[in-house]
Amino acid sequence: MQHYQPAIRPRKDSTKPVDVTLRLELHKLQKLEEVDEVLHVSGLVIATWTDDFLQWTPANFGGVDHIIIPASKVWTPDLGLDNGVSYFITSDWVYNFRVSIRYTGEVLWIFGGEFTTSCTLHVTTYPFDKQTCEHLWVSWLHGDNALTLNAGHDVVDLTNYDQHGEWHIATTSVEKIESAKLTDHLKYPRLKITFNFTRKRTFYALNIILPCVFLLILTWLMFWLPCESGEKVSLGITILLAFSVLQLMVADHLPRTSDYIPILSYMLVLISGICTGGVVANIFVLVLHHHGTHSRPPRWIRVIAFKYLAKAFCIQKAVPEVEDSPNTTKVAAIDTENSRTDLVSPPPPTEEKNQIDNGQSNNYMNYLLDKAKAEEEEGAIAAEWQGLAVIVDYIFFIITFLVIIISFAAVVL
Repeated sequence: MQHYQPAIRPRKDSTKPVDVTLRLELHKLQKLEEVDEVLHVSGLVIATWTDDFLQWTPANFGGVDHIIIPASKVWTPDLGLDNGVSYFITSDWVYNFRVSIRYTGEVLWIFGGEFTTSCTLHVTTYPFDKQTCEHLWVSWLHGDNALTLNAGHDVVDLTNYDQHGEWHIATTSVEKIESAKLTDHLKYPRLKITFNFTRKRTFYALNIILPCVFLLILTWLMFWLPCESGEKVSLGITILLAFSVLQLMVADHLPRTSDYIPILSYMLVLISGICTGGVVANIFVLVLHHHGTHSRPPRWIRVIAFKYLAKAFCIQKAVPEVEDSPNTTKVAAIDTENSRTDLVSPPPPTEEKNQIDNGQSNNYMNYLLDKAKAEEEEGAIAAEWQGLAVIVDYIFFIITFLVIIISFAAVVL
């Protein structure tokens, strides 16, 4: 190798290109940064070619049929990652690795480390998504008339691959693709290595999907809480806070882009909207339940709610037993009885003082009767509003269930 020049392309016939064969041996998927859309893998790249200037007869050199020397001592192809992030090419591949040369001139160059490449993610179906990432190996200086890149295997070698906890490599492929133009008359060769990843779903199903389902059920069952409990609105607000936490968890694992919005994000927003609507509906129900007794519900509302809706939903127990006009029969009977007593048994003249006392007692009795009558009427009015609140609450319960089913069907389909 005294007169060997590493800078010279290893072809005696300069019109012929150097055929370089590449294959990848993947050892580990370090991580797939979903926020920054960057893929980190580690492994070995195995490159082979024939060097016309490194051929000898083993018999003339004591039977030595191969040698191992630093890669910097021989010509190596100018390989680079076209979609690399931190670097396009690194000198470590040349100065930190060696080459094995056979007497036939066949050169074996194995270099490796961590390869960092950009990877556009499509997160529409997150967390049940499948991603495709690529390594684009190119010759950054030699055109296809001086160097060609060929695939050693159709797939990536996964013999020594260490399984990743989040991603499963479904399939891989290695193919030579159309060369990109370097100039008008020159192209540079490219080799594409494709990784097809499938996300492992168990973690996300347990930590995101199931909590969403449980909180949605709580949102629906919020209408079953009686108004007297005083917890209807506070439960809805608590559920809203829980959904906000889930949205933050999902957003932290997704790229900051508006090109692909996951269906899960739409579902969380939809669920938050349903929960917000549930809180507003429960506030309306509470307003009806605690309505004042200064007026009764309008007659047309009483007819629709108590006569039709209560029967349709089989909740007749919510209908108060109140007539349209106040029931004063009991009060009238007591007054009539008192009047008859006064006519039949007039007090004797000798008992004037007792008559005065009896008159005061009658006045007080009338006052108590009027007060009881007023309280009875107020109770009847309050019962009407409370019955109306029960019916409206049940209507919102059914509407919420239908909205949940229709909304999820629309989002999924």
